[in-house]
Amino acid sequence: MGGWVYAGVLDDSHQRYDSLAKSQGSSFFSNQLLRQVFFGERILLNDGYLFSDGGLDHVLNTNSLLRSLVSVGFVKVITRTSELDVESFCSIPEAQAKAGQETAKRLVARADFADIKNHIRTFAQLANQAGIERFPNKRMNEGFHKLMLRLSSKSVADVGVFGMSTDMWQEFLADTKQVERYYSFPRDTVEKRLLALYSEKKFSKPTVDSVMAIANQAYHYNFSLCLSHEKKEVVAADTTIGLAFEDLLSFDQSYQFDPNDWQDAPRIVIPENFPLERFELIRDIVTPGMDIYQHKVDFLRIVKMIVSNDEDSKSKRSSLEHVFQTYRKQLTEHLAKKGYQSRSAVAATAGSLSAVALAIDATSDSLGIVHTLAPTAAALVALLSVKSNVQSMPFLGKLMAHAKSISRETNRKLVERSMRDKESNSSSLNSIAVYSGVAFNEIASSSHAESIPKHY
Repeated sequence: MGGWVYAGVLDDSHQRYDSLAKSQGSSFFSNQLLRQVFFGERILLNDGYLFSDGGLDHVLNTNSLLRSLVSVGFVKVITRTSELDVESFCSIPEAQAKAGQETAKRLVARADFADIKNHIRTFAQLANQAGIERFPNKRMNEGFHKLMLRLSSKSVADVGVFGMSTDMWQEFLADTKQVERYYSFPRDTVEKRLLALYSEKKFSKPTVDSVMAIANQAYHYNFSLCLSHEKKEVVAADTTIGLAFEDLLSFDQSYQFDPNDWQDAPRIVIPENFPLERFELIRDIVTPGMDIYQHKVDFLRIVKMIVSNDEDSKSKRSSLEHVFQTYRKQLTEHLAKKGYQSRSAVAATAGSLSAVALAIDATSDSLGIVHTLAPTAAALVALLSVKSNVQSMPFLGKLMAHAKSISRETNRKLVERSMRDKESNSSSLNSIAVYSGVAFNEIASSSHAESIPKHY
């Protein structure tokens, strides 16, 4: 291992408009951290995300999972300076509130805000000791503009927008570009215009959610591209994928699969009541040189190798079942040695794709965090959080090709339905959203980031 993933799913804007994030509330932040611990790579976390509802809980709790992961270097905070200037960091909520961010405005208005700042101060000191990551030396807004501009001539069916016509979509983008604030705060401007139109009953809530999903993807992909360019290595974006930017993603178009072969795909489930405050249970999983860390590395390496070989789907699944069972056994034994005794410590489960989809759509909270290889847009949860260079990880492109083909079909059906029924159920929209660590292909990544001017 050794790669990095940009934690777009921990963005407060993502959490406001994603059905899974909203259903899990503040626990969503913890769940995503734990997903990376068991199945992903090291995390780069935007300092502004720390003041979302879920992030703030971790900043204020001196025994939180986030603080523990920062202390061992598994999570690094991205900031605009060479280190976290403690007092400047403590003033981020006021600065965000002044800029109109609703989460920050609520935070600053709290009666105990002075006490909150003391906890923020100790977190900043911890992050400095562990080492931070600099913001990309780019004019980030211009990258966002470039990505959104590519969508201005596309239809709603091609980008995955619900509840509006193609003419309305293109008019919305054109009008948004005329707002002066768009060139300083582009995503926030998109959001404010959407909410204004929603308040005027011109758009439904699913429409707002679907457009904000695209705006968030543009923000996260742009950020990861610029980070990759600065670090000279691929930094994946842990975000949703849909139709809007699929032509820039690293798909293997030639890969074919039979969905019937994956109806009972192997899965690993982490229970929802896993004791996050007991960091001693998982410290070794994120510590290079420890046995369980190496087991995790081997698990991911073997999975990549199996999925990228030329076997048929049934043979792959048979091989993967063995690998999943092995890693599950290793995790269970490790946790037991650390004193965690539970029959459901790490459950190996069998079930249909619909059961997996329930976990993603958050209509059931009993499955906890799921790691699966079932190749469907609703089921690709943790596996896609890994570094996604198309050369070094060809399996990712193959799995994403599954998501692409299924999401396009699902999207078109939902678009057709939403045009008939403006108030279509927003929870179903999550079936085309995949939590993924995905990078644009190398050509797109290079040309995009290099063409964004630097700050001077």
